Amino acid sequence: MKAIPQSFRTIRDEFGNLFLTDGNKVFPIEKPKRNFHDSRSEAQLIHRMQFSNLVTMYQALALFMKKDAWQSLPERTNAFHVLMKQNLGKTEVYLDRNEAEEKACVVAAYRVSEGSLLPIETTIQGDRIVTSLRLADDFTVTDNLVLGDVASELIHANRFLEHGDRLTIIHLEQVMIKERERMIPRVFMNRYEFVLDSSSRIPFRTLVPEAVFQVANGQVGTDNRLSTGGIAYIVSREVRDKRYVSSQSIALTPDNEVYPAYSSEEKREQALQSYGVKKAPRLRPGKER
Repeated sequence: MKAIPQSFRTIRDEFGNLFLTDGNKVFPIEKPKRNFHDSRSEAQLIHRMQFSNLVTMYQALALFMKKDAWQSLPERTNAFHVLMKQNLGKTEVYLDRNEAEEKACVVAAYRVSEGSLLPIETTIQGDRIVTSLRLADDFTVTDNLVLGDVASELIHANRFLEHGDRLTIIHLEQVMIKERERMIPRVFMNRYEFVLDSSSRIPFRTLVPEAVFQVANGQVGTDNRLSTGGIAYIVSREVRDKRYVSSQSIALTPDNEVYPAYSSEEKREQALQSYGVKKAPRLRPGKER
């Protein structure tokens, strides 16, 4: 920066604008233009985007969250606070300003339950999600099979399960809906559950559809017709008025293309621009601004 000659001095007008004067002429001093917010502002906006998605996700999961998701709640907290603590800042989802205002929601690998029971593991195998729940290799679920038969087999094949345990399956269905001339991501929760009761004669398929409980090669999982989104298998247990829960996160379906799009760098930049943050200019080597 060039030094200001001693014959010049700075003055400020009633609006706070700075000028240089030599006593005869007045020259305005231009403030440097900023084309992008600082990193702290960007971090705050990204935090806001993730918060917005989690708020809408909580609304979709509210009935499950309030009663069944958490083994224990710290004093002066509620299910909403725990969901935020478990997930905020840990999973990337970028909603632009309009999407946040429209309460858009993207299925992500959020932690949706927390407790001390052994978790059910999930893996992707081709176009299916496969769990660590085992059944006999030759066991098949037919339309005539009753809950008692499935419960007995699950307890026998999985040492961490007990009679009276409850298995809850949360399927978050991801849809794109056209609203005001643009596509907005929405989430709908499908909840299925049953108690491991070996004496029950309830037809099993009236409780749980094949899409979320199919047996192949002795493993429980989804079939390839499951609607895109995500799924979690959660075990809970009641012992002397105390409730225990397994810690589970949402497993994204193999065909989920919405989450990769909404967690991409391209979407991040577009979302930031919707809040007025412009991309920082990049200087090419060997060239000046």
